Amino acid sequence: MERADQILILHFFLTAVFSFIIGLELNKKKEKGEVGAVFFGTERTLTFVGIMGFLMLKAGGVLPFGYLTGFLVLSVLLAIFYFSNILRNERFGLTKILVAQLVYLIPLLLHTQPLWFALLVIVVIIMLIEIKDQIKAFSQRIYSEEFVTLAKFVVITGVILPLAPKEPIVEGIAVSFYELWLAVVAISGISYISYLMQKYVFPQAGVILSGILGGLYSSTATTFLLAKRSRTAGDETGVYAAGILLSTVMMLSRVLVFMLLFNRPMAWVMMPYFSVVIGGSILIVYLIYRFGGKEGVRETGQQEAAKQNPLEFKMALIFAGVYIVFSFLTDFTIQTYGSGGLPVLSFIVGLSDIDPFLINLFQNKTEILPMGVVMLSTWQTITANNLLKMTYALILSGATTRRMLIIGFALINAACIGMVFLLRSGAIP
Repeated sequence: MERADQILILHFFLTAVFSFIIGLELNKKKEKGEVGAVFFGTERTLTFVGIMGFLMLKAGGVLPFGYLTGFLVLSVLLAIFYFSNILRNERFGLTKILVAQLVYLIPLLLHTQPLWFALLVIVVIIMLIEIKDQIKAFSQRIYSEEFVTLAKFVVITGVILPLAPKEPIVEGIAVSFYELWLAVVAISGISYISYLMQKYVFPQAGVILSGILGGLYSSTATTFLLAKRSRTAGDETGVYAAGILLSTVMMLSRVLVFMLLFNRPMAWVMMPYFSVVIGGSILIVYLIYRFGGKEGVRETGQQEAAKQNPLEFKMALIFAGVYIVFSFLTDFTIQTYGSGGLPVLSFIVGLSDIDPFLINLFQNKTEILPMGVVMLSTWQTITANNLLKMTYALILSGATTRRMLIIGFALINAACIGMVFLLRSGAIP
């Protein structure tokens, strides 16, 4: 058998099979007794539509424009069905009409596109038919302002960023509007993903998941919230301690992502060390969660962090302002005290919002500073921020959670301080 014949048989087989499967999915609504629904034909009907499209496509050499004619005839028949459905039942849904037309187009898709792409399109069609109820429920949960938020995200990433000039804002300060806005896009993107997941995918997230998603958004805010809840919930299981520590693990992961985005050479050097610290921290969290007890502690209602829109224009301006302030502070420190002053500044910065400082550090300072100084400053900032969160957690949390947090934070901070000593001693080149 020639290869062309094999391809012909394969395309016919795929057309028939997937047309039948789509018919099955579409007509499952009939079995569920959907009120007022009118269905044309059965699973065989869509199978015949697919076969008709296949035959009309293959007869193109004999019947010029035959495939297009078949599509027009099918569309006329479907239009008659559609308008009769409106007159009899006052139902205006177009899904069945569009699905029938898409089934007719399957042979053309198989003939003109790579097989993987054709199968991908077919799978998407089947999924969209199957998850109709879930899509409807999801759409009812979306507030109108979310579309404004999405529009803002598209504007800041696809419009403002490409137009931002790359020249330094001020002579002598290595910060451009492009670098500034790229930092805003990076932090907004991570925060936006976390925001959407908390609000729509996991609105009733448990403590552990709250720690993970909240850590992507803000580990300091998450620590503050979970510590307060551990006291009011009377947690005796260690779940809140594990959630708080997980938010710190996510902060470490977030810093590594920023490093990969803005300073890949340094990221490759630091990757093994970050992996060890993150892996060890996850092990600590698991042990606290496993042996501290894990009887179901769950949140009720949406997380406070999820209610805060990460793309508010005011927040973007605040971030940009903090970024510029830290840029000036960093350059002033370097010019006044040399590279030896940066580690001191990094420890002070760790007691505030660390993202603007670190992103600026990764973007601009490795050209004028040794990489070792930048890496040392990074770990000192992380350590200082961990100490701040530990202080919040120990003051606000309940007694059981506090005891577990002392152990967990002590071990994680020991690992971070160990990295500081390794960098200071020159053990890490």
